[in-house]
Amino acid sequence: MSLLAASGFRVLIADAQLGLITAIRTSQERVSIGIGRLSRNSDVSVVTVFVEERVLRKTTVRTVFAKSGVSPMMIRETSAEHAVTDPDTYFKFY
Repeated sequence: MSLLAASGFRVLIADAQLGLITAIRTSQERVSIGIGRLSRNSDVSVVTVFVEERVLRKTTVRTVFAKSGVSPMMIRETSAEHAVTDPDTYFKFY
């Protein structure tokens, strides 16, 4: 969890029994002007980490990163979440 915090993530869920950690990081907001409206947009990064002890003294760690764009000032909040598949993201994490 300290690695996530050092990377700017805020832990939302941490369950030691399940070996699950979910954390979120929001980028800087951007303001955009559309026809008849002003909206703020930000990118949200979500990481889920599964930690599982497979055999004595051997642990498996699986990580999934996702990114979404959020526009909270629109009539309905919109978000489109996409899995991050760039190997460099995972390389930097590990």
